[in-house]
Amino acid sequence: MATSGLDVDATASHARRVEGAVHVVLALPEASFAGPQVRLRMRADSGRRGPGRRTRAVRVDAALSPQATGQVLEASVPTHRLRGDIWRMAIRPTPGEPVVRLRARLLVKAGQPVALLPGKAPRTRMPPPPPAGPPEALVRARRRGARTVEATLSRLPDERAARYRAVIRAVTSRLPGRPPSPRKTAAPHGP
Repeated sequence: MATSGLDVDATASHARRVEGAVHVVLALPEASFAGPQVRLRMRADSGRRGPGRRTRAVRVDAALSPQATGQVLEASVPTHRLRGDIWRMAIRPTPGEPVVRLRARLLVKAGQPVALLPGKAPRTRMPPPPPAGPPEALVRARRRGARTVEATLSRLPDERAARYRAVIRAVTSRLPGRPPSPRKTAAPHGP
């Protein structure tokens, strides 16, 4: 069972790639662990929610050293063990003690620098954006153009105007941003 999170000092902490490993240095101003070594646990999920969810975990030994306020944790994790994902971190001070979560995450993506994200993970997820419709200016231009074309076609004989309207309707139905027109269903052919 994990206890509540431990803050990570954003200004004195960093992560970087060094010779086939990701080297992590975390300044823990509120830490007061006894041993010179702890076990750093990193967990990542595939980003999926629900039954198809996969969780990966990596555990490595980490060195603790004192600083003016709190302690500094240093660990190196082989790059091949950290696939691209957001990794949550926690410490197990000794085998019998509970896990202590760290309020920081590690963003790893192949071919890019690693990023240490200090602070609590956001709990909210943004709702998906509404479906994009045509911009208002495009709608106004369509209406204005339709009125102009209709005024011009009204001067022609009805038969000719109907042919032109059919051609214009066929051409404009293929324009991007135009809503699809309802299709006419043909009557089934019978014997």
